[in-house]
Amino acid sequence: MKISVLISALVAAAGIQAAELPMVKPELVGFSSDRLQKIRQFTQRRVDEGKHAGFVTLVARHGKIVHFEAVGRYGIDNDKPMDKDALFRIFSMTKPVTAVAMMMLYEEDAFQMHDRVSKYLPELANLKLYKDGEISDEAFNPTIEQLFTHTAGMTYGFRAEEPVDAMYREADLLDSTDLDDFIGRLSQLPLSFEPGTRYHYSVAFDVLGAVVEKISGQSLDVFFRERIFMPLAMHDTFFSVPDDKLHRLASNHYWDAEENSLVLPTPEQSRPYTNVTLFLGGGGLVSSAMDYMIFCEMLRRGGSFNPHFSQPQPQAGFWAG
Repeated sequence: MKISVLISALVAAAGIQAAELPMVKPELVGFSSDRLQKIRQFTQRRVDEGKHAGFVTLVARHGKIVHFEAVGRYGIDNDKPMDKDALFRIFSMTKPVTAVAMMMLYEEDAFQMHDRVSKYLPELANLKLYKDGEISDEAFNPTIEQLFTHTAGMTYGFRAEEPVDAMYREADLLDSTDLDDFIGRLSQLPLSFEPGTRYHYSVAFDVLGAVVEKISGQSLDVFFRERIFMPLAMHDTFFSVPDDKLHRLASNHYWDAEENSLVLPTPEQSRPYTNVTLFLGGGGLVSSAMDYMIFCEMLRRGGSFNPHFSQPQPQAGFWAG
């Protein structure tokens, strides 16, 4: 069954206007106001205990917001009180955006799920397999579907004890200048298992981002902006944070189990927020809670979102199908 994706937006004389979901009394959509207060109790406790610097929490049902709060501060290095429009690195929540981009192209008949990845990225035509301590001579060529399902044989480099993961870390894929460089480095690495034989979380969606670029002829950031973010009026989602929005960027943290404390990543552990040239479809975006809720609401509605019209407006919409 073909699934059509329609993203519609209000286009006014002054341009595309900001979109936000309406806020209603929780009981109108089946929530308890008293129970929702437990969210703030939990987040405030975690901040007070030093487990987190700050939170932005947002709950909606049937397109109506019932809870939207900010607690804490922007970071252990930034005492400014957290704002509801704070910007965060959203890491792997980039993947659903990449999936939507790919499915828009699918509905334009630009590719088929059984296509070999090498049809669009020739560098990945003859991937070798690491097995029993050595790299085999046999070549493998994963499919687009295997990228979508993380069954292509790739990995992420997270597991220090795995030989292929060690090769990924040595290749330093995140130091690539752009997706072409990324794919070139990846093409030199072996697969950790034969494609289609099992699931393993991996850089597959970064590869799908490169496929979007090759099929569309646009860089991934431009495709996302023109085909998804602008029609949805998601003005706070991007790979590179604009200079005038940097003050809204919350710091990243991780929990240091040895020190039993919240710490900041080192510069070597961080990726740039400005002048970005490596657009990773698996984890490169920055967004706000409201922007991402709009994206989720579009998915909930089956591929369309327009808070200003009860019916989609074709003249202001973007069909992908």
